[in-house]
Amino acid sequence: MTKILVTGAGGPAGRALSALLAQRGIALVVTDSRCLDSPGVPFFQVPLAREAAFLPAIRQIAAAQQVDWIIPT
Repeated sequence: MTKILVTGAGGPAGRALSALLAQRGIALVVTDSRCLDSPGVPFFQVPLAREAAFLPAIRQIAAAQQVDWIIPT
């Protein structure tokens, strides 16, 4: 089964994409710089995308969660 990591899951595009993928039964992992309530979906709070620590955090999450695709929003 494909697993997708959606960044910026708290913004309008991230919310819409996450809902669409979930409706299609795709396994999700979501991240955002703000704390989110994401029942049934693994959520990780990460630094802002403009911060140097953002990419290392995303890489670590993707590896640990065995993500197939990363979709930035």
